[in-house]
Amino acid sequence: MLNIKGVNTQKSLINNGIVIPQKSAVFIDYITLSIDGINDCPTYFNWFNYQLKKFGLSISNRLAKVPPSYDLAYQLCLTNNQNLVCGSIKYSHLHERVLIEFSGSGCALLAKQDNCYWLNVFVNQSAVFIKRLDLAYDDLRGSFPIQLVDKIYCRGGFNSYSGRRPLKENVGQPKKGRTIGT
Repeated sequence: MLNIKGVNTQKSLINNGIVIPQKSAVFIDYITLSIDGINDCPTYFNWFNYQLKKFGLSISNRLAKVPPSYDLAYQLCLTNNQNLVCGSIKYSHLHERVLIEFSGSGCALLAKQDNCYWLNVFVNQSAVFIKRLDLAYDDLRGSFPIQLVDKIYCRGGFNSYSGRRPLKENVGQPKKGRTIGT
């Protein structure tokens, strides 16, 4: 069950929450993985592209935005529709590092295939680190009204253990908006 400081999700779900039955109510919406110790970029990209094809994804020929101190970056797209971007892969020769990012559509496609078993296999390797992880909660009736989520955020309910507060942005109408981005 989802555990947010100060919120009893069990009570909310019993009283008025309905989740989409075909998928989990809590899911990964965005993830960035860092893989260190990669000094042979072409071989790693070829291997990773082979693994992605099992999920219907591939490394596109289109370039992605290259961060500072990185040498190259490509978009990850659906194999049958190169217009649907699902993330990116970036390489730094200086740091011998590969960054892999999956956006919402990429995460949804991967979760649909094997319920995030791929992530468990990935992060159990010593050179792989999760740099960013966005979780989302989906419901149809509004178990968590936007005002309640704002209140919990203001009281530090989403702060990390170090005390750092994540960035937050309300998307949509101020009172009726149902999306919060971090």
